Amino acid sequence: MVHEELEALKSNGRLWRFQVSCLRYCSFVHMHHHAEDMDFFDELEETNPAIGPVVARLRAEHHAVSGYLDAVEAAARALSKDESHDARRAVVDALEVLEGNLLAHLEYEELNIASTARRLRDLQSSVTTKSEERR
Repeated sequence: MVHEELEALKSNGRLWRFQVSCLRYCSFVHMHHHAEDMDFFDELEETNPAIGPVVARLRAEHHAVSGYLDAVEAAARALSKDESHDARRAVVDALEVLEGNLLAHLEYEELNIASTARRLRDLQSSVTTKSEERR
């Protein structure tokens, strides 16, 4: 009974909530980058073949960011067995590395694909409008 109550308290604690939120965020970024790599970037290159070097860099950055996400996930999971200052510091350190690299990646992505993404959106909108007009 006491063990169950302690587990219930632990699963509602701040550290546990932080760990779960951290793992969810990492999972979301992994899925988002996978979707971009599998679908979106190909569409960008079809819309604007000159964007190839930008897409190549973004894909390489996705690979690097994946490693930083993995490090955050490993450090966050370790909190289940070790809640010490050192274990918490490992999460903070991993998050700081992720932050610097992910923010730089997002800035580069925003600056370099925005116009092509708008063009892609406009082309898709135009195709949808023409398709609806034919009905």
